[in-house]
Amino acid sequence: MKRREFLKNIELVGIGCVAGGLLAPVITSCGGGGGGGVSTQEQASASTSQLKMPEPPFKYVELDPAEVASLAYRSHYANKKINNDTLKGCAYGTFNAIITALAQKVGFPYTVIPTALMNYGRGGVLSWATLCGALNGTFAAVQLISPNPEDIIDSLNWWYSTTSLPTYVPTSDDVNAVVNQLKAAGKSDDEIKAYQTAVQRLSTQANKSVSNSPICHISVAEWLYANVDSNNVPLWGADSAEREERCARLVASTAAKAVEFLNQQIIYKNFEELPTTSSAVQSCLGCHGKVGNPEAPEELKRDDTRMQKGVTCTNCHSTIDPNTHPFGG
Repeated sequence: MKRREFLKNIELVGIGCVAGGLLAPVITSCGGGGGGGVSTQEQASASTSQLKMPEPPFKYVELDPAEVASLAYRSHYANKKINNDTLKGCAYGTFNAIITALAQKVGFPYTVIPTALMNYGRGGVLSWATLCGALNGTFAAVQLISPNPEDIIDSLNWWYSTTSLPTYVPTSDDVNAVVNQLKAAGKSDDEIKAYQTAVQRLSTQANKSVSNSPICHISVAEWLYANVDSNNVPLWGADSAEREERCARLVASTAAKAVEFLNQQIIYKNFEELPTTSSAVQSCLGCHGKVGNPEAPEELKRDDTRMQKGVTCTNCHSTIDPNTHPFGG
């Protein structure tokens, strides 16, 4: 199936049913690709009490990272109303893309997973700017699919934190689809124009950035300060259409990488886990990992941060000078 045909079908399945998040225990109008599992006809004939969710990991078939990335990008801008809230954003974008693609290709149980459950994760959990929603939604999907989810989750954290992102560039079909979604959601002409301008700017003049962290706040800030004017002032604010477009592309990039890892692990059996701790953090843990040790310095006995993995400590502990730390250095 060609990519455009897949996305046309997937919009009917994902954004129409699964992405709506309001799913009955038995779905008769969605899913049911040729991937096996329980067909929609079988689901329709089964009573609610007879239909039982299997234990993870769920059946997986190879997905095209580019197709899933495109769906993730569009899902980020879904702008569908549900329970007096707007269904959209980073965590929903990645989770909906992966689950919906599998609903199309496999069918049950993906057809009965309400992807709206990840709506809380946008903006690092309802704009608390904690764990990046693109990762949050991806991790949830991986947990349902992978026989060894921790290996992929750790690797995604490392990849996200050490890679210059976003890598995804939306196609003209993506942009047209998002414009139609925004129109359907009642967005103004100015809002739609702002989106189109943001797409152009990110495709022609914006820099990528390396976050060195899976934290939303740090990730966004690093990108904003990778794009500054001559006075070192960010060109765009955190609430700008450009920042929103950056996150949509980040969602697409993350969903694609997750599918790549899933394909390697489950289909091709050649997945190699990425590292989880940098040499800098290992050096820090040389002392801070000994909290509770009676022979440790008194300062460390009061410094039980539970930090066990990571790329860098100085993103948050910015006042620490590695050249003079530790204490008395």
